[in-house]
Amino acid sequence: MGSRAPDDDAEETSVDLPGSGEVVESNPSGEVSVGERQDHLGSEEIGVEENTPRSGDDAPPQDKRDHRQWIHDRVKGGSRVGDDHPPLRCCTVPPCVSCCPGILEQNCLCESIGRLGVVRPNDRFARKWLMRIGFVTQFAGMLLTAVSCFAISTNYEILSSLGFTRGIIMATNFTSPIEISIGLRAVAINNPNPGRVGAVVVSFDEFCTLTPKSAYHKENMQFDGKKLSDYLNPEHCGECAAVSGSMVVSLFLSVITYLPTLFTDILRMYPNYDANCQKAFGFIFAFFSLGMAINTWFKYRNNCVNSFYDGLVPQDAQGLVLAKAYADEAVSWYDFDWTEGPGLICLLVATYLKIIDIVCHFLLPTPSITRDHREQAEYEKLAQKEETTEPAQAEQV
Repeated sequence: MGSRAPDDDAEETSVDLPGSGEVVESNPSGEVSVGERQDHLGSEEIGVEENTPRSGDDAPPQDKRDHRQWIHDRVKGGSRVGDDHPPLRCCTVPPCVSCCPGILEQNCLCESIGRLGVVRPNDRFARKWLMRIGFVTQFAGMLLTAVSCFAISTNYEILSSLGFTRGIIMATNFTSPIEISIGLRAVAINNPNPGRVGAVVVSFDEFCTLTPKSAYHKENMQFDGKKLSDYLNPEHCGECAAVSGSMVVSLFLSVITYLPTLFTDILRMYPNYDANCQKAFGFIFAFFSLGMAINTWFKYRNNCVNSFYDGLVPQDAQGLVLAKAYADEAVSWYDFDWTEGPGLICLLVATYLKIIDIVCHFLLPTPSITRDHREQAEYEKLAQKEETTEPAQAEQV
């Protein structure tokens, strides 16, 4: 009985890549060419369902430490799939992730955060728009926070225009209202009434040195414009100065931490460069920046603004504030009306915009290759085949 020789013109078979929805032609041995695998392998189109069982020799090792080429390529800015990449080198995965991938990328926390999301991880349209929205809101928030930093100034024009809190004071013994603008290091006071010096800036450090006695001293009439006992309780004169330094530091840190979040938003627009750690870092930096802004606001309101009088305040003939029990003996009344200033409004709007960016990161999961060991193994095979074929092609040339 003779044996049948293999037919050189055997009919080609087709391989249906799982989850891709496409059929790729292959040779009779079933091996898919490198170029064909490149078209289908990648975080944006790989489509292999997680937890799909494999058996036999085709099942790759499940030790994720064996398949980290995809991480190294993302760090180097040269992913082997897809042609699009972040426009700036600073928008790629940090080099430290390549040095310690088991700590910074392939751990339960980062992979759990990366898995969170609502949209499909391979939906390029949704990815682009979500991260664009996050980038625009973060960029606008950074500009607004930078504007609020002008409240650190001790210049009268700047402080009166961009202070954190504005106050209008109507007094029964004055014909014109008194305007106050509180910043982060000083307060601008404009008292245009007769016998007052008009527009002045008083540093927080001067609050406790300008006592009622020095303000009323006949030989020191120039202090009348800075008579702070009309505006705040002398017992709380040092509270603004006590928190001024930490408020300024918190505000500066809030601005600086915008840069990593902007770079992360750009990186996550490109699925072939996205990683679990970048989503986790996006959450961390956004929350940290949010916390710094909220910390500045609470310290400012509770420790500084609240030291000023509010509402109706009675004064006696010497200009001293009376307790409510002695309000009947008042000679004059001060009516304080406080509102948020432009600087604080900018900071509050920037704070709300941070929440939008956090939501965008939450809605978008990382590509499946960042968690699926089988896809990582396929990428490893692709990298190895490219490294072996490139020298051969060079020799032929």
